[in-house]
Amino acid sequence: MMELAALSGAAVTAAAPYFAKMLDGATERIGEDAADSAGKLVGWLRAKLSPGGKEALAELQKKPDNELKRHLLDLQIQTLLDEQPELAGQLEALVKAVPAPAVVQNLTAGDGAKVAQVAGNNNSVNIG
Repeated sequence: MMELAALSGAAVTAAAPYFAKMLDGATERIGEDAADSAGKLVGWLRAKLSPGGKEALAELQKKPDNELKRHLLDLQIQTLLDEQPELAGQLEALVKAVPAPAVVQNLTAGDGAKVAQVAGNNNSVNIG
């Protein structure tokens, strides 16, 4: 099992990128399974956090790139886990179910250069 402080940070790290996508209206692009997993994590947090923790969660949902808001939610989750360490296993399972958002960078240079980007499973690419 993860250390409690690491687990709280992992929960914030798992949820925050999806808040940004949801604010942009891009939930269809993050994938149904990913949105569902992130939604379950957020629902669990809403159910378990104190009123101050729920406020920190709501603030992070409004500004998911704000480091201070991430830190405040992290502290609220740590407090929850310190008070109820038996919840750590549930939180860890939820965090592990949220896939990391894909980050793609591509630089194509030169005459006749070609590139292919593929997402998903069991794909093959032929560039000829």
